[in-house]
Amino acid sequence: MFIILYGDSIRIKHFTSPGSSVTTDSHSGITMTLRNVGIAINGNWRYQYKKWFIKIRDHGSFDLSVSGVTLTLSLGMGKYILAML
Repeated sequence: MFIILYGDSIRIKHFTSPGSSVTTDSHSGITMTLRNVGIAINGNWRYQYKKWFIKIRDHGSFDLSVSGVTLTLSLGMGKYILAML
């Protein structure tokens, strides 16, 4: 049995430049925050499943739009190597 799933022709249609901040702290390391992130993506997808003589295939397209998202990335030393919130 094998399954192949992949995207094809993925395009970024729109990207909103976020507001950002970077802070440092001797206890927690570096924290980077991106505010009001927005992105619109479209593309095509395909998959194929095959086991012995059974073969299933399909394909299609997608549109994805996200806005108003806040991302926080914290980098630290010691126990807290990388945390993504």
